[in-house]
Amino acid sequence: MYVTNCHGWIKSTKTEIRVRLEPLEQPKRRAAQEQLCRKLTNLGARLPSGKWLMVEVGEAPSNVRDGMKVSKKS
Repeated sequence: MYVTNCHGWIKSTKTEIRVRLEPLEQPKRRAAQEQLCRKLTNLGARLPSGKWLMVEVGEAPSNVRDGMKVSKKS
């Protein structure tokens, strides 16, 4: 599995789109994944809707039904 090929969840609020990626198992790849996500978030990207893009690595939300939707990339 590659840094950009993983499962994740998306949560949208009035001000931001938060993308949480499932952590990779191999420590070196997970470190690269976390570094890439921090870099993307620190770039301060705004979507055409005006919302901020936040990218993070973490476990599945405890309650996926609270506005977070499962997105599977094939």
